Amino acid sequence: MVAAFTFVAMMVISVSAFCSYKKAVHGDVTMKLDESTAQVNLQDSRSAVKLGQRLTVFREECRGGRFSVCTKDRVGFAQVSKIHDKKYAEVTMDKNVYFDAGYVVESEK
Repeated sequence: MVAAFTFVAMMVISVSAFCSYKKAVHGDVTMKLDESTAQVNLQDSRSAVKLGQRLTVFREECRGGRFSVCTKDRVGFAQVSKIHDKKYAEVTMDKNVYFDAGYVVESEK
């Protein structure tokens, strides 16, 4: 009886934690507009991004063949300056942040 109650309690806690989980912003730089502005593809996280939100910018490098190993190096931070549509937004990089197309952006942690 105690085991069944514990199991049910754990399931309720797990479901409530899953439902309250906030989707993180994740995307990549699709186009460099100028030295401090970029267009980013936010994939499916459009609903989670807000105007003025800060994002972390990473350079991702993958090596290997079939079982590649990827590393992410943080290069700086950016701020969402314009939301275009469901998929694309414009971000403004902080001073002295070097970036290029293909770099990754994620929610600031």
